[in-house]
Amino acid sequence: MKLYFHIIILLLTFGLTACYESQQSMQSNHVSHESPTIQTISSPKLKEIIVAAPSVPLPPYFCRNEKKGLEKDIIKEAFEASGYLPQFTHKKGREQKLVELNSKIACVTTVNETSKELSPNDGYFSEDIIAYQDVAITLKIRQEHKQFKIENIENLRGLTVETFNGAYRHLGFGSVLGKKENNRRFHEHSGKASQVILLYRGRLDVLIIDKRVFAYFFSTYKEHIKEKKYYRRKKFKSFEPIKTFYPIEDAINVHPIFGENKPYKIFCKDEKVLNDFNQGLVTLKNSGRYQQIIDEYPEPEGQQNYMTLKDDVCDTEN
Repeated sequence: MKLYFHIIILLLTFGLTACYESQQSMQSNHVSHESPTIQTISSPKLKEIIVAAPSVPLPPYFCRNEKKGLEKDIIKEAFEASGYLPQFTHKKGREQKLVELNSKIACVTTVNETSKELSPNDGYFSEDIIAYQDVAITLKIRQEHKQFKIENIENLRGLTVETFNGAYRHLGFGSVLGKKENNRRFHEHSGKASQVILLYRGRLDVLIIDKRVFAYFFSTYKEHIKEKKYYRRKKFKSFEPIKTFYPIEDAINVHPIFGENKPYKIFCKDEKVLNDFNQGLVTLKNSGRYQQIIDEYPEPEGQQNYMTLKDDVCDTEN
């Protein structure tokens, strides 16, 4: 009986051992057939910050689709290179909103030391980002008819001039032409499309505008000008015929009377954010990416008849 009992114990022990070894073998085989785990190092999470751009998008520097733009691309990638994820917003009075109590805006774009709304006590200017290429543009036939020349800023006196908001201060007209309020034929507006059309309507003598901006809006609205239709901003996408249009084929004269424009920068409240941005900007330039961005927004082609862009740079994908 005792012998029988010992035999049963041995059999149970042997069976349990065999089951355990079989289970271990199966687990080993299962692990050996799995795909190896790949260790990946994820990039650090970018810190979101709010960047306020001009109230109205200005193609091709800030495209209206809000996806890209020459100036925007540079700022965006410089921030990303230094660990930030900029969220752009277009704000009227962005300089004042920047310094408001509890403002969430970290930086504002398209400013420099001539921006009277910004004080060194409120923050810090970055290194130069991009210089616009402001020029005076006239229609050749109108200039010949009215017999005026434009060789310097002084020649603008007495002419009907349209330009961008803040140009009187930014381009230094005051030192030559005196107070702005004494020059009633000098107008500053943000509507670039209407300004280009007004030039061809014969409503102004001189349009002061950046070359790329003129080329963009001329390319966008040249069919409207050709068909002698005036774009009415208050009635979205509505047009009315205008009789007094100069032919679109009329040559333009481009007068580079402002010399080298003062480059635009960004202005940030926090010194560390600003320093990080400057370092990101250096990284872009040293890597060649900065120039690559510039090249993605080509210079306007010639001026024998009119300037135009090779394609609509704001509609192309990044």
